[in-house]
Formats: sequence, C-alpha cells, structure tokens
Amino acid sequence: MADVFEQCLTIIKTLCENHDVFISLSPPFELSFEIDRETLVKRLKENNLTEKDFLAQSNHIESILNAILVDKQDKYIEQHVKDAGAEKQAETELLKFQFDKVRTILWNQHLQDRWEIKSSSKAASFTSIDWDIKIKTKDAKLDKIKFPYATCKFSYQREFDSSPYSMLSGRRFESIQMNFSVDEIDYLIKTMSTVKHYLEESEEELTNGNQSK
Repeated sequence: MADVFEQCLTIIKTLCENHDVFISLSPPFELSFEIDRETLVKRLKENNLTEKDFLAQSNHIESILNAILVDKQDKYIEQHVKDAGAEKQAETELLKFQFDKVRTILWNQHLQDRWEIKSSSKAASFTSIDWDIKIKTKDAKLDKIKFPYATCKFSYQREFDSSPYSMLSGRRFESIQMNFSVDEIDYLIKTMSTVKHYLEESEEELTNGNQSK
C-alpha cells in the first residue's frame, strides 16, 4: 500500500511540474486534482498502474493535502485510526509518514495563499471545467449544416463558510454550460492570456517587494 501511495504521489508531482494537473480548491469542503484523461491514462501506462489504484490513492492524497491546508493533521489522523484496533500505532505512524510526504512534495506557500484567498472570497469562485466536442449535422430551422463545436461546463463554488445553511441548502456549488466554436475559444485564450500576464506581473512585483524588506 505504501509503495502504491508513493508511486501515485510521484505521478501527481510530475504532473504538477509539467502543468498537467489543476489543483481545484473548494474551501472548506474539499480539494481535487483535475487531470486530462488522455494525459492520465498515458502516465498510468508508463508506470504500470491501474486507474482504480490511482484514483483510490489520489483521493487519499487529496484528503491529506486538504487537511494540511486547514491545519487539521492531528484531527484527521485521530478520525482515521479509531477503528484500527491493535494496529492503531502502525496506522498512526503510516499516516504521519504520508502527511510528511504530501507536505514536502505538494504543499507550498502559493497553494496555501490560494486556499486562504478562496476561503475569504465574497464572490463565486471557479472550481473546474468539463468539456466535450460535437459536430452539429441537423437542425429544425436550418436546411443544411455541419459544424464542430465544444460544450464547456464551468463549475463554481458559491458558499465559503461551513454554516448549516451552506452545507444543507444545496447552494454550495453551481455550474453553467456554454457552447464554443474555434473563434470563441481563440478569443477566450487571448483574453485569459492577457489576464494571466497581468496576474503573473502582479505576483512578481509582490514577491520582489517582500524580498526587499
């Protein structure tokens, strides 16, 4: 089990280094690794690992990283060793080892700051995107058409506190679906690249300012 855990952790580390994984944050509820399926299948094949084993371990790693971000390592370990019986000590040591590994490999101050920003946000916050590509061949109002387009589903988090209202009202997460042609995607990429440039510029200015103090 420990070997599979470390193998999966190494895969996620490599994906992060190659910018092939998005760590989706939804404080205070959850954290998830968003990985393109084609990329994931390729990595698993290279590492001779089944998708079932990877998903089981990645879910475990997600929960550990989430506990690190909210600073609840001890509470997490306590909850997970309650039913360990005679193996309680061994289970505790294993979890401590795994926490140290995840903290060393995946945690960084940038991720922590992202978590804090989302936790204190007063507006809806992007969570993830899902997509598919279709070709439209029939339409009740058109004589002839054959055109490819993508449908993108944007998910976002509306609530940022852990009150009973947020937990039970069904308002925690929502989504919207939009259709895009190549032209809209080009515009979206161009616009978001500009936004990305200015965000990176602002981060660099803040980092340099803090280092000079």
